[in-house]
Amino acid sequence: MIEEMAQFIDSLDLEVLALEGVEDAEALDLLLSFMPPGKYAYIVSPQTAPETCQRVAVLYQKEEVAMRYVGEIPLSLGQYGLRDGLVVYGKFLPDGFDFTLVVVHLKAYSDPRSTSIREEELSLLGQWVQTYLDDPENDRDLILAGDFNEHLLTNKKAFSLLDPKGLLYLVTKDAPQKRCRNWTDPIDHILISQVQEHAKSAVFYDFFKDPTLPDRYSYSDHCILWADFYNEDLDP
Repeated sequence: MIEEMAQFIDSLDLEVLALEGVEDAEALDLLLSFMPPGKYAYIVSPQTAPETCQRVAVLYQKEEVAMRYVGEIPLSLGQYGLRDGLVVYGKFLPDGFDFTLVVVHLKAYSDPRSTSIREEELSLLGQWVQTYLDDPENDRDLILAGDFNEHLLTNKKAFSLLDPKGLLYLVTKDAPQKRCRNWTDPIDHILISQVQEHAKSAVFYDFFKDPTLPDRYSYSDHCILWADFYNEDLDP
């Protein structure tokens, strides 16, 4: 199954891929062992406390983009099993579009307790975004990506917790088709600041419909969302 999934990921030809539900670096090393040698590298969250078996990570094509670890956002709230956000810096080579990427995997489920925890995570993430964008030393191009476990297209309260000042654009809505298996209101999202390099297009890929992938139901229970960006640095 790992080999099939590795070949599938490589076939997508995505320069940068945000990953959730990653056990550890060894799991990514195993994945890369089935991919073209030297093509990919990764950055995985170094979270050790609170303990979790589901970290977030970034997989990237290292001849296309340079990336480095910046830090973490304490979205785990100190609770066992929850995940911190991963912050990385990226730049398309040799001297193209540069950006800060935040990968998240927020609390799942819709019961009152889980919803309350997720709202706290969204609020904390929103505060981090505002602080980041208020600092003139930070790169203006900010991207948030991952499993928000929240219907940000329709849940206005949740979106307002994340973006109370209207600093972000929800790229998810640019996808013409938003169906994933039996769901039409996504919980996986990409959000950006006023990124000039955004090509204003996005795709939800429901790979579960592809019968040439016999182990596809073992990859994930989520579809893939990606967005297009121009490689050139268009910052003024």
